[in-house]
Amino acid sequence: MADEALRYKKLPGIGRRFIEYHRLFVGPDHLLQVSSMFVHETYKRFYYHDIQAVIIRQNNKGNVTTAIQSFFLLFFLSLALATDGAARAAMLIVSSFFVIALLVHLLLGKTVSTHLRTAVQLEPLHSLHRLPQARRALRRIQPMIDAAQPQAAPPPESPATPGTESAPSL
Repeated sequence: MADEALRYKKLPGIGRRFIEYHRLFVGPDHLLQVSSMFVHETYKRFYYHDIQAVIIRQNNKGNVTTAIQSFFLLFFLSLALATDGAARAAMLIVSSFFVIALLVHLLLGKTVSTHLRTAVQLEPLHSLHRLPQARRALRRIQPMIDAAQPQAAPPPESPATPGTESAPSL
């Protein structure tokens, strides 16, 4: 069969933005970003030879989430200490949910913003929003990007220090 179906492999991570989901797949000669909302999907292809950079930078979303979860944890723990009986048990149960959420958030790693730079655009990759996910994905696509792009020529040799050029002899 001449036209074989393209084989895509999913990269780690899924991005959720309100009601939209983002996923990233590795194809034979390109990355495919799929954005889906209910029954509507949008596809964007990024060919390996067009990718100039993958930018991963830490953001403050994780710090804000940690602060909010810690605040609610301390709030419900203080309510548990101020009450007794069934109210104390209820407040301890609610605070245990915040302990679990905070631990899961901290174990997932730092939050990052990941962007893909091409010659004409800077595209956010919403599915790679945690540092471990972004690093794993970059380790998988880096060899394919390197293989698809021409090797850069070494820079021309220059004198060791400026002003040490010798005059040409005749």
